[in-house]
Amino acid sequence: MQKELSVSQIVKYGGHTTNKAGVVAVTFIADYSELVGTVQTLQTLGEDVTIGVKVAGRKGVRLGTFKVKSILTNAEGISKLKFESIRDSVEMDVLDTLPLMQDDVPAFKVMYKATIEVEDEDA
Repeated sequence: MQKELSVSQIVKYGGHTTNKAGVVAVTFIADYSELVGTVQTLQTLGEDVTIGVKVAGRKGVRLGTFKVKSILTNAEGISKLKFESIRDSVEMDVLDTLPLMQDDVPAFKVMYKATIEVEDEDA
């Protein structure tokens, strides 16, 4: 059975890279207070994840469709969520406008949406 999953988190931008093959990798950093959202995001492993961003003072926009590359959490509960995609599936102009760590308000809201497989509870 399939289920739509939406996870919202407040994160900081951890940077992005684009390689010569056109693979875009983006990293978000979530504090301990966002750990529940991080754990929920683990359910999207192997699925296409549509990411939307809402930066303070701006309208919410779609960043693109990605796959989870890795999710790492340290002893303090701070998580690094890394996503990968191909350049054609990413709004590069949106990616380039994400707030940097030294900005006045470096945190912003992300929304991860994916269709996941869940076991039928009646089985």
